[in-house]
Amino acid sequence: MLRASIALVGLLLLIGPAAAVDLVVINEANFSIIHQLYIAPAKSQNWSENKLQNQKVAKNGKFTIRDLAAGAYDLKVVDDDDDSCVFSNINIDQNKEWKLTDINMIKCVFTSK
Repeated sequence: MLRASIALVGLLLLIGPAAAVDLVVINEANFSIIHQLYIAPAKSQNWSENKLQNQKVAKNGKFTIRDLAAGAYDLKVVDDDDDSCVFSNINIDQNKEWKLTDINMIKCVFTSK
């Protein structure tokens, strides 16, 4: 019984860290500085607090959201012009980079107006 318990604890320790993933948000947009960044489970509208707090992500800057459970998420980005864009259903099943580009920011801003 003791061996089975020790084996189970060992297995859980191996599985535990693999369940948490990191999302690196990279700003490749020439015209947008990210002032706010929110994340929510896909289609839930249950937005997190502003992950950036008092930080900003300028061109070629990066920000890492750590220890997410694997799954699908929506990201909300607010830039220096106060444009707010939601990028939906981003599948994060391992450590991942997501890039904000001029094209996806412009598409979002003009579609929402």
